[in-house]
Amino acid sequence: MTKYAAALLFACSLHAQTDSIHINGTELRVGMSKSDVLALLAERNDLAKVKGMDDAWCVRAKEDHVQPACGNLIQFGRDKLSTVSRAMGSVNGEDAAVMMASLFSTLDGLEKSGKTNLTFSTQELETDDHIRLRILSFVAGGKEYVFTINQPVGSQSAKSSSVELQERFARQSNGPK
Repeated sequence: MTKYAAALLFACSLHAQTDSIHINGTELRVGMSKSDVLALLAERNDLAKVKGMDDAWCVRAKEDHVQPACGNLIQFGRDKLSTVSRAMGSVNGEDAAVMMASLFSTLDGLEKSGKTNLTFSTQELETDDHIRLRILSFVAGGKEYVFTINQPVGSQSAKSSSVELQERFARQSNGPK
């Protein structure tokens, strides 16, 4: 369940705080030469040209037989690396689809209304009964969207982990009347 947060982090490009992205142990930076990137990646990965996209390649670890065929994608422009996309996780099932569809619809509506200013914050806590709470909060268009990830710490079963998505809205007060 904690992979919901990872997927959202990827979608919102929050991982862009660094200048590089690692794909299967290979550090990549935008602007690297195509020949260098392909040579570096070919050491540990299978590379497949993507049909219908200009100079784009799927990257998959040679020993990986689980990841979808194109979980990682690179693209070149003028023989320089221009795009790097890395899969950070996935979850299957109707609950995951419903939660993400709800968030997508809300953020899509905000985008269409022009309210695209997005800020975020994170917080990590541990309760006395050994539950780790990771809180990922996004504020967009006057609303706050909060992912709360509950994970047992230690020997407790991972089956009791959960992810909750909340939408919050509060009017700003204009001061005392």
